[in-house]
Amino acid sequence: QADIAQRLKDTQALWENREIEELINLPPMTDAEQLAAMQILLTISAVAYLSSPSIYILIVCQQIQLSVKYGNTIASTYAYVAYGLLLCSLVEDVDLACRFGQLSLQLLKQLNAQELRCTVYAMFNCFIQHRKAHLRTTLKNIQEGYFIGLETGDVEFASYAALYKTIH
Repeated sequence: QADIAQRLKDTQALWENREIEELINLPPMTDAEQLAAMQILLTISAVAYLSSPSIYILIVCQQIQLSVKYGNTIASTYAYVAYGLLLCSLVEDVDLACRFGQLSLQLLKQLNAQELRCTVYAMFNCFIQHRKAHLRTTLKNIQEGYFIGLETGDVEFASYAALYKTIH
């Protein structure tokens, strides 16, 4: 647990002296090793979330650190919304979590990252946005995420979106 707390502090130290919204202006990630690392971390994150929450936290922190240090990539859209989830659940800072969620949505649009739209929409609306916005707003966006997932082949997060729509 001490390692996780330290990793969260180290991650916060990377961005705390700048506005969160400025992270969208990071250059594109170009280093092949870092791009591969981001993709691997993205691929294993859902399994880690379900099977080992401690490892999930470390994965998300690593993704944020790589993004801030080497630049943004499509996988950064996931990293920012997942970090928002951690801020909601661990730090209980909903406002900060919403800012990271909004950053993720803006970067998603900027990069035209269709393959992660369902994932980001589902995570933002299921885990973050409902804490600040009316439930009707999140239900509409969760349903949109579901259809996007079906269109893009993201069956995993489309099914999560469908599940959370019924729960909400």
